[in-house]
Amino acid sequence: MLKDTVEINSDKLPLTDGQVHFIRTVDNEANISVLNEAFRVGGEFISEYVWATICLADRKMKFYYQAKDQNAAILLKDFEYKLNEVVIPLKQDIWKS
Repeated sequence: MLKDTVEINSDKLPLTDGQVHFIRTVDNEANISVLNEAFRVGGEFISEYVWATICLADRKMKFYYQAKDQNAAILLKDFEYKLNEVVIPLKQDIWKS
């Protein structure tokens, strides 16, 4: 936890091209909540876990599900995801060779 005296300048923390992942349980209304927004994923997934990914460059939110007997996750849905900020490309000098 940060102390109350800590200040973070949001101008120095731009959004960069990449993805943000969340694991959520589907509620009884067939929704999941990500960043205080509800997204409908389907009644057949109630009480199951789904993987939500925000793709910053594409401005999309994608939802995946992997059943216990499956080897790979399947894409359930994708939604447009509006951002109020500019997404900048990831600097190439950040990568390890």
